[in-house]
Amino acid sequence: MNSALSRFTVLDCSGLLPGPYVGKLLASQGARVYKVESPARPDPAREMANGIYYDDLNAQKTQLLFDLSLESERNRFRPWVEKADVLI
Repeated sequence: MNSALSRFTVLDCSGLLPGPYVGKLLASQGARVYKVESPARPDPAREMANGIYYDDLNAQKTQLLFDLSLESERNRFRPWVEKADVLI
């Protein structure tokens, strides 16, 4: 896709519906969107309608998993934040 948004990197750290929907819209326009979750606190949308909402909202996103309660994981997450153009 040759969109103006294709040069944007988006970190989607949100849950449920509004934030992930914004990420879905940006991904549909060509942005590189990364869905960030924690093993201790996964997106609650995973449980809604057997995960149908989650799957729809995050289909075009690359999944990233960070346990931000650990310093080593925060250090691993930091470069992602620094290179992101948009944080949801």
